Formats: sequence, structure tokens, C-alpha cells
Amino acid sequence: MKTIKSLLLFITVVLISVVFCSSDIKERNGLLWKISGNGLAEPSYLFGTAHGGPFLSASLLLDSIPHLYDALASSKQFVGEKNIFNPANFDKSRLLMEADSSYALLLNKEDLALLDTCTVKYFHSTSDKIRLKPFYLFGAIISKRTIEKGREIAYKNLKTKKYVTDADLDEYDSISEESMDLFLQKKAYSKGLSIVGLDDIIGFRSKDTIPLTKQVEQLMYGLKNMDKFIDEYFNDPSIIAFKNAYYSQNLDEIEKQATAFHPDSTNVINIIVSDLVYDRNLKWMDHIPQLISEKPSFIAVGVRHLPGKDGLIDLLQRKGYTVESVK
Repeated sequence: MKTIKSLLLFITVVLISVVFCSSDIKERNGLLWKISGNGLAEPSYLFGTAHGGPFLSASLLLDSIPHLYDALASSKQFVGEKNIFNPANFDKSRLLMEADSSYALLLNKEDLALLDTCTVKYFHSTSDKIRLKPFYLFGAIISKRTIEKGREIAYKNLKTKKYVTDADLDEYDSISEESMDLFLQKKAYSKGLSIVGLDDIIGFRSKDTIPLTKQVEQLMYGLKNMDKFIDEYFNDPSIIAFKNAYYSQNLDEIEKQATAFHPDSTNVINIIVSDLVYDRNLKWMDHIPQLISEKPSFIAVGVRHLPGKDGLIDLLQRKGYTVESVK
């Protein structure tokens, strides 16, 4: 079950938006970057988000980044990976199993009971009513459980402290299922900025090519070993290093840790990342220059899209823009 372990690790790593790439750019520290020059009348900004995770509070972390809200206020357009206000992005039909498929047909009674225990706990419904394909259902379940586990750990840490500070309480209270991307996009919308989804422009959809029977097999293996993998995730030195590197806005360290963690280019995670990161960057760059020439924009995408030879920082510089870390 090497594949499911890689998949599990990939899902949890995505929660903190890790970078799997290398770059020739010497200085890659900072999450917020100013884009200017090359004929732009006004600057735009590029920000590397964390898509979620129990230790990455949107508001708590964003408040600590100098000039971030100034950059957002000076923009007239918010450019994210997807426009959450676009009705087309709420079409769940592609995520659902075909009408003639069901978990009751695919699983034995014992496994079905385990699955339903999880879906009732996290979604207040049995699996036959949810009908999400196994790949997506497992991703949703492990995300919920990881956040739940994060709260448990944070609460345990609070109990061990003789003196609890306001900062300790802020971090505990801030653990939320709302991703940083969603938080920022809602804020931009409330300020009247126009919203653009890069994936909406290029028509990107994540691939779903794993056969249903294989997905079900991996789903049940994952559920039966979920707490074990999540415990390993929270205690893995590399994962901790990734998290701390993001907190300290150190793209160099994220890159270093990622390269050391998965040096094999044939690794399943690296293959998936190539599709999710590099290919999308190149397609996005067919449209980003036009977007930032029309309106000063605040571009907020997962931090792993920023550094690397085909990262957005490097791609923008190759196009002739000046891209500088905002301090």
C-alpha cells in the first residue's frame, strides 16, 4: 500500500501548501511580492497562501505580514486559483459516483459500517447519501480529522502550561476549517474588488483517473490507518520544518526541506505536483500579464506556486517584470 501512503502524505502536505521545486533565484524569502515595471502603470502583488491546515490560521498569520492589507487595499482586482463566487465551481456532479455505483455494492458490511461511522461523524449523513467518489470523500474526511487532531493537540498543550498567554489562546481559537484563500477572497469581495479565478480561465480540473475499485481499496486502507498516519504527520520533522518555514516566510527553507524529503522525480507526489503546480503556472502565465495590465491586482495562490525554475516569481521575471519581496 505504498501508493495510499504517498497519497495520504500528499493530502496532508497540501494542507500547508508545501513547495516541491528548485530555483536559481538567490533571494526567495517572503510570502508577499510586488510586481512592477514592464509597462505597468500601477504595481500588482503576488502572495503565497496556505490552503488550510490546523496550524495555519488565516487571520492570525495574515495580521503578522507587513503591508499585506495595504497591498490588498491598493488593488482593484483579486486573482485567486478559483473564483468562489462563480456558480460553475459549485458543480459537484463530477465528484459523485455514477448512479449505478454505491458503497453498499462496493464494500462488505464491516467496511461499510466503518465508512458510515466516519461520514455520520463529520458530515451527519451516511455514505449512500453523500455519494462522493472515494478519492474526494477520503480527502474530505482526513482534512476534518486532521483539523480535529490539531485542536486536540493545541488543547493538550494549553493544559500543560502554567501560564496561558493571550497569544496561546489566539492560536487555539484560530484553528479553523476556513482556508486562507477563502478568507482573503471574501475580504476582497467585501471591499468591492472584482474577482478572477485563474483555473476558471484555463479550465483546469484535477485529474480523476484512478479506477473506482482501486479508489475504494485505498479509501478503506486510509480510514483504518488514518490516526496512525495523522500522528506521524504531526510528529514528522520534515512536516514540522515545512510548517515553521511557512510561518517564518522562508521559501528557501521550504524548498530545501521539500527537495530533501522527496528527491526522486518519479515519486508519485512529485508527478502529481508537476500537474498541479508547474503545468498550471505556465498556463496561468498566458493570462496573468493581461490581467495585471488591465487592473492592479492582488494575486493569491498556494505558496508552492511561487518559487522554482517554473515558479511564478521566476516566470514573471523572465517576462520582464520586476518582482521584489515586500518587507
